[in-house]
Amino acid sequence: MISLKQQFRLIMLGIVTIAMVMAGLLFLGEVLNVTDLVVKSYARLYNNEIVGEIDTYINREIGLAQKLSNTFAIQGFLKNSQSAEAEEAALVSVNEFNQIFYNNNTFMVPMATQDFYYLNGQVSEMIAEGHLEADMDQDAWYFDLLASDDDYRLKIDKDRFLGTLGLWINMKVYDQGQLIGVVGTQLSMEALIDNILIAYEQTGVKTLVVNESGGIELGSFDENRGDEEPGESQAPQHQQDQEDEHPTELITDYLPDFDLTAVQTYFETEDKGDSCVFDINYKGFEVSAIAPILDSGWYVVSFYDTHNFLSSNDILNYVLLILGIMAALALVINLVIEKMLISPFSKIMASTVLKEGQREAEIYGLHRNDEFGELARSIDKMSRQLVESIPVGLFIINQQQEFQYGNPYFLKLFKCPSSEVFRQILEENPAKIFGSRGVYQAFLDRMIKKSSYLTVEMELGDLQGGRFWAEVQIAKTWKNHFDYEFEGILINITDKKKEENRLIEEASRDALTGLYNRAYFNRVVEKAIEHADRYRSDLSLVIFDLDHFKVINDTFGHQTGDDVLIQTAKIAGDLLRQSDTLVRWGGEEFAVLMPDTSLEAAVAVAERIRLALKTYVHPAAGQVTASFGVSIRCRHEELLSFFTRVDQALYEAKESGRDQVCVRDCEFLDD
Repeated sequence: MISLKQQFRLIMLGIVTIAMVMAGLLFLGEVLNVTDLVVKSYARLYNNEIVGEIDTYINREIGLAQKLSNTFAIQGFLKNSQSAEAEEAALVSVNEFNQIFYNNNTFMVPMATQDFYYLNGQVSEMIAEGHLEADMDQDAWYFDLLASDDDYRLKIDKDRFLGTLGLWINMKVYDQGQLIGVVGTQLSMEALIDNILIAYEQTGVKTLVVNESGGIELGSFDENRGDEEPGESQAPQHQQDQEDEHPTELITDYLPDFDLTAVQTYFETEDKGDSCVFDINYKGFEVSAIAPILDSGWYVVSFYDTHNFLSSNDILNYVLLILGIMAALALVINLVIEKMLISPFSKIMASTVLKEGQREAEIYGLHRNDEFGELARSIDKMSRQLVESIPVGLFIINQQQEFQYGNPYFLKLFKCPSSEVFRQILEENPAKIFGSRGVYQAFLDRMIKKSSYLTVEMELGDLQGGRFWAEVQIAKTWKNHFDYEFEGILINITDKKKEENRLIEEASRDALTGLYNRAYFNRVVEKAIEHADRYRSDLSLVIFDLDHFKVINDTFGHQTGDDVLIQTAKIAGDLLRQSDTLVRWGGEEFAVLMPDTSLEAAVAVAERIRLALKTYVHPAAGQVTASFGVSIRCRHEELLSFFTRVDQALYEAKESGRDQVCVRDCEFLDD
């Protein structure tokens, strides 16, 4: 017959075994889910990086083409292509720009003659490659650009004069507002894409470049992934004209459900700044990501094999490792249960239930000399050790609001030698712990008022003058029908408070410039208005906005734009008082809140900032200016009215030519 002790052991082992199996299955499922999320996140990041590299490459050439279009020599040639002097000056500019263009080539089309000049490398004379015709489909790019409102367009096409496929940057050229021609450069798509794709090439990842018609321009599924029969073609081929050298493969040959029209709509109708990721099932590839190349109509499509991220062997190894760890834990748990639970509780179940009582009540059978007494004494000892060693402060206050007991951890927090000393301090000088006698009395009043349970966070002090934050939880416990006491738990939450304050500080800062953000400003301005109304003091506000900041981003890139914002914050911050609040209002706009500052003083500060910004020359962007709006708050004026007046002053500065300070005093309140 199986004993009660053995039955208990079998039950516990069964529970542990079931828990191990369930944990293993849950872990396996979680590994697969996490793997899928990791692959999709990596796919999006990988595709974004490739497209970002290509876009950066193209944006640089667009900026250079724009500078080329603004040179006087090029404008002079486009107005008078028959002039030898104009041609000589234009050749100097072309050769200078050909040294910095990626593919060292330039083209020009004077509007007056519509002759196409293609200048590759260092050239010594202008030679027209041909004449553009309005009825030629291959020349439609030129006439479409002239008829559009765009300053430039990108077109990936084969030129009919040169017979080369490339990305053409076609830029309009104006002279005093009059359109006089088109200039630009040609990028070799094969060199552009191949260099970037090779740099990002990885095992288990296949990247294609697809044109606006779904044709695969670069890359193909030419590697044998084990799906084809011997002699079977690795990629489908299509009929094509002899003169057409465009790709013969279509993306739909590999993904029949691929809807190029839906993809184009997805990226055109909404502002999508991220790759689109979706599930597939083709030749072991399980995830795909797609994103457009800047204004070109072409797309980068990447395919990913999840087995290269986490193979079945890896999953099996992880599962076996976890099961091994769990088996070892099960053995340890079994030994602990055997020693601490099975033996004493089998005796309890075979005899009587321990008497349940209050804290002072003795465990039933504590003074017996049989096995029940041994069990009672063992449990009593364990409970005492728990109370003495637990890293939580435990305390008791009696019905008369007198401190009775604190466990060792509680006394350690207050650097107090004993419960008696702590009780004496609370009776004679509670301010040493609570900061003041009033705070201590308020705490006792709340404890009495609460009928059952109280939780409060408060700052307390120890006997050596230190301060710490604690969470105090107090429960009212009845000892009998007439007598009760308060049992409490005290947890040191100083680190938690520090982390909360750190998070609040981070949430109040702009990640780029380190300045306070708009949310922080909204909190500060309320207090500043309250202070100004109470003490009848001045409160001034300055809002300034960098001039032509979009041009900086478009020409030099967002990294340069970000550095301009950082330097602006530093320059302005160095000119302000500690009591002033400088915030990044949003984008390239900043605000300065200045308490106890007259309108004249605020205007002077704004002027100093304006001159400092204008004097500073950024290494990449050059001189950057700003426009300023300044006003002072009228007595008891609402924030919205105050802010609107400053914003109107800023608008006036912008409309009046920028790089200036405009002021709106209270006389504009009714405008």
